[in-house]
Amino acid sequence: MVDLPMKLIVSLIIGAAALGIIAAVVFRPCLFPRSMYVEVVGDTVLREGTDVPVTLQVLDDESVPVEGATVTVTGLGAGDAGLSDRQGRVTLYLNVELGAHRREGYLDVEATAPGCYRRFHQDDMIKVIAR
Repeated sequence: MVDLPMKLIVSLIIGAAALGIIAAVVFRPCLFPRSMYVEVVGDTVLREGTDVPVTLQVLDDESVPVEGATVTVTGLGAGDAGLSDRQGRVTLYLNVELGAHRREGYLDVEATAPGCYRRFHQDDMIKVIAR
């Protein structure tokens, strides 16, 4: 009679472990997300103005371009977002004004990508200077 409760306890432990593994796979399909980073193509210092172009490239941890990443640039009252192409590049057009008494300011960059990638965020990545 003691044998039955022991088998039941062992079965419950094995069942709970299997359920935990299944839940981990279903709710977090990417167990080991890869890193990615964003580089500014060209000069990292921009002059304030309207429709100022900035080209960015999204690369993974092996320097392979990441296609389809959403790249967002924000700060100084400006903001724009776009999707990276096959080369991992996206060109955004920003309307950046520093204000009357500011000589410089900075823009933040964020990128997210479909698949198994960590979110990228860098404060003050792009410098903006007065005209």
